[in-house]
Amino acid sequence: MDPLEEQAQEIEVLESIYPDELEKISNTEFIIHLKLETTPVQYVDLRVEYPPEYPEITPILEVEVGEKWTGGGQADEDDEEEEDYDDEEDEEEDESAAHFEYPPALLELTNNDMIDLKLKAETVAEENMGMPSVFTVVSQLKEDAEEVVQAKMHKVDEDRDKERLEQEAEERKKFEGTEVTKESFAKWRASFRKEMNIDALLNKYIVLDKNGQPKLTGRQMFERGLIDGNEEDDGEMEGGEDLAENIKKLSV
Repeated sequence: MDPLEEQAQEIEVLESIYPDELEKISNTEFIIHLKLETTPVQYVDLRVEYPPEYPEITPILEVEVGEKWTGGGQADEDDEEEEDYDDEEDEEEDESAAHFEYPPALLELTNNDMIDLKLKAETVAEENMGMPSVFTVVSQLKEDAEEVVQAKMHKVDEDRDKERLEQEAEERKKFEGTEVTKESFAKWRASFRKEMNIDALLNKYIVLDKNGQPKLTGRQMFERGLIDGNEEDDGEMEGGEDLAENIKKLSV
């Protein structure tokens, strides 16, 4: 089949598939304005130019950040009603986007994204060389562009999760305090005993024998509940194991 005839047939098919998206510039050049299924709504334009030998060689492709395409020419009543409906739909989407948790600026497609998308579109065209390929290119381009936006959303999620975890870690530090070690506890214990004058208090009530062991009078033991009133008070008793155990109650 003659290349020009194949080109004309493909444009006719594309116009039936994309009646509101295809902007025909000439018999060999046109733009397809793609509306992405993203929040907020974004648009990508695919400009296609047929070389004389197409489809035996690949078409010339350009991918650009687009805007809403309202079509050209005089619209009939049905078209106007459909456009009004689209306007209302876009307004609702834009309004919802204003309250969307993802900052729109972080999700917008950039010129660098367009470069990557163009390379992918050209790869698809090369894989389908020898047959009309624009519909396949358009379909894959739309999918790839939406995946780019999804990746941006995923990046926002990761950044927010990281920030949240860092904040939670900082909050936990406020309640964790200082880790207790054997050395830090010994230092605190010495400071506490000095502050509370514990050694002086113990010396006031505890008498040591010649071997350095604590001894108490029977009266002292009775007053402190170490013995009951039935045990002998012989004026002075040396503490054994039981006494030493009870004396521990007085120390830190």
